[in-house]
Amino acid sequence: MLVVGHLKERQRDSDIRCDRATALGNPFDLVSEEFRDKVCDAHEAYLKLVIRRYNAGMKDQYVDPREISKTLPISKVWKTPSTKDIVFKLHQLVPLYKEKKVYRVRCWCRRSDAVELVPRCHLDTVVRCVKYWSEKSVSN
Repeated sequence: MLVVGHLKERQRDSDIRCDRATALGNPFDLVSEEFRDKVCDAHEAYLKLVIRRYNAGMKDQYVDPREISKTLPISKVWKTPSTKDIVFKLHQLVPLYKEKKVYRVRCWCRRSDAVELVPRCHLDTVVRCVKYWSEKSVSN
């Protein structure tokens, strides 16, 4: 099982860091809370484009986030991963999602004990993607 956690929480061995310094980080910088939905929407569109390009055989390509938004700033700490790097990391999460054990994917948005999914986090999209692939692999 995957839950979204916060990087300030005490680290467990099973935690997976997924902030902008990793392949699963959101390239779009959150300069103000008023842009959180736009940044998360842009990340979702970016991730879909990455997966589409990967599936089209463009595995070593770098997808420029400015293809999604020319107005949102790109984080200076974002690592510019290739489509292969991103999809590989997503696929690594599928078996963890299927386990009964709780794994935390962590960035700087939300505590893992949060009752509501507030604030919204790019990892919500990552977990939905992994859930989809997990369910798809069971049905095939």
